[in-house]
Amino acid sequence: MVAKLLLHDVMLIDGVSDQRLAALLGVDRDTVRHLRAPMHSSTVGAIGEAFRAIGLRLVIAAHSVAATEDTAD
Repeated sequence: MVAKLLLHDVMLIDGVSDQRLAALLGVDRDTVRHLRAPMHSSTVGAIGEAFRAIGLRLVIAAHSVAATEDTAD
């Protein structure tokens, strides 16, 4: 869900239309709308491909709480 919202925001900021992203991905505009729609299921891989198509990389990370607490001092 967060990745979809981030894709939406990046597209707005960079001025990338649904039609432009669809052309970059080689899909139809409805597919791009589904990628951005919060209630439509999409894989992280598909969303990642959309980011790559506009020159970005989607990164999802998890960090150890213990490691974070040790470095906070």
